[in-house]
This record gives sequence, structure tokens and C-alpha cells, in this order.
Amino acid sequence: MKKGRVFIFLVAIFAVLACSSALFGADAPLGNLFIVFSVEHFAGVEVRTNIDAYSNLYAAFGVNGMVFGLRVSSKETRGLYISPKVCVNYQARTLLNLMIGWKTIVTNLSNGEFFVEAGVKDVLGNLVPDVNIGFALKF
Repeated sequence: MKKGRVFIFLVAIFAVLACSSALFGADAPLGNLFIVFSVEHFAGVEVRTNIDAYSNLYAAFGVNGMVFGLRVSSKETRGLYISPKVCVNYQARTLLNLMIGWKTIVTNLSNGEFFVEAGVKDVLGNLVPDVNIGFALKF
């Protein structure tokens, strides 16, 4: 395993531990862990920290790279959100993306989330259209 991948793996483990309630002895978890299957990640792990009942900060580590971002939503938008995010692939290329998405909770599948996102990659450079479809299973 390359040094860069080992570092990324260690960062992912630390993020999961830092967001777990057991580490700090908190009554409520500071974050949630999701297993994500999507076009963007293929398969990955996502750690979310809620800002309020509808918006969250997240870090996702998948087969295709890492993503750090923010999902901003409200009660009135009913699952629609805006998501600025920074994507880092494993060849050390960093892109700033802007996505608009929609998610819905699937109660029959352990409260998993189905989501669809569309937007642009590389906002600061050459704009490239992007679509992401997937499912996030709360762990």
C-alpha cells in the first residue's frame, strides 16, 4: 500500500472515531457514519456532522477519492440541498464542485437515503457537468 493511501486510511479512521459518542462519552453522537454506494465513490464511508436538522458537514472516503463538503437545506425545500464540496482524487488532483441535490429517506431499508445530485466539477477551472446517484446506509 502506498504512503498516501495509508495516510488517507488513517485520517478516515480518526474521523470516524472523532465523531463517535463513545470516544467523548457524549449522550448524543456528534456525527453519523454512512456506507455509501454511488457513482462518485462506487463504495465508500461517509462521516456527517449535523449543523441543524436539515444541513450537515461531511467527509467521504471512497474507492475514487475523498470528498469534503457541506449540504445546505431547510424545512421548506423538502429534501433539496445545495452542496459545495472539495474533491481530492488519489492522484492528488483537487477540484471544487458545486452540486444541487435531492435526498429521501427509505424507511424500509434501515432509514437509508437515496440521493440524486447534478452540478458542475472544477468550478475554478474548466467547468464539467457532473451527475451523482447513490444510496447511503446509516451504520
